[in-house]
Amino acid sequence: MVDFSGILDVSCIEIDVEAASRDEVIRKAIELLEKSGKISQGDSMYHDIMAREQLASTAIGEGIAVPHALSDAMQSTVMAVLRLKTPIDYNAPDGKPVDLFFIMAGPKNDTAYHLKLLSRLARLLHDPHFRERARAASNAEELAALLLEKD
Repeated sequence: MVDFSGILDVSCIEIDVEAASRDEVIRKAIELLEKSGKISQGDSMYHDIMAREQLASTAIGEGIAVPHALSDAMQSTVMAVLRLKTPIDYNAPDGKPVDLFFIMAGPKNDTAYHLKLLSRLARLLHDPHFRERARAASNAEELAALLLEKD
């Protein structure tokens, strides 16, 4: 079974983040991944995620976006989770502003694993109870536990 324990570390989760745009959210997520030592080529990851965003918004509705990409710069799959203090417009299909971001990138040669993770994440994010608890989490540890308890 595909789970998040191998790709998500509490050091890559931040709540009450201030960001005013898609670009700023993605940059902050990449900075978080770099600071935690999970990635070393942040510029490449940023470029690949933004190229994916140009194809179509990764907002899935209900205030959630899942920016993601496959990248030659990645050795393994990583994830960062950011909850914004104030939701931003993200061109979501339901028109709702987005406050929960699950940013993920993995190696280009690992498409099947990437798709399985996206599928698992999408199922979880469509659960209203999970979304409510994610928005109520008081710290990164609590938000991480929500994702990891589902494994």
